[in-house]
Amino acid sequence: MLIAFGEVMSIVQAWEEALEVVWWRTRRKRPNRPSGDFDTPRSQREVVRLERALQQKPIHEIKESIKSFLEPETAEELRDLIAARNRLTHRFLREQAVQDAGGSFKPGTVDLLDDLGSRFMRSYRSVMHTIMSFPEYDGPVLSHWPAIADRIVELAFSGDSIPRDPNAQ
Repeated sequence: MLIAFGEVMSIVQAWEEALEVVWWRTRRKRPNRPSGDFDTPRSQREVVRLERALQQKPIHEIKESIKSFLEPETAEELRDLIAARNRLTHRFLREQAVQDAGGSFKPGTVDLLDDLGSRFMRSYRSVMHTIMSFPEYDGPVLSHWPAIADRIVELAFSGDSIPRDPNAQ
């Protein structure tokens, strides 16, 4: 049961992050401005803003500002999914536990998790569809960007931190 809970919570985290990316992408002062030029002060600010969105913007604070960008069914389900997310995070295991049963859970707990996981996954896929429908950056690609991108990927996959100072790339 705990493995199923962990899998569902992983889906919930991906769902939250995807919604935060929609907020970041649509609520920038100039949404069509490039965000991939890591080596400019402007983009450094955008990277910091995205990190803040991922760390500090709870879904309940951004839901109204992103609803219009989501598919109607996905937007409509946000309130219920936020409530389910809060329950999973704060109360679910305690509510489903059978007291004095040595770590047992109520019958049907795994089925309930399966249902919640399916709902979050459906919503996640829809949000990812929204993200993929945003226009691609079609501005200039500076000659040194691909090398910086390769270096960042190399650092990330090796578990090293990505330097904030563009000159340290």
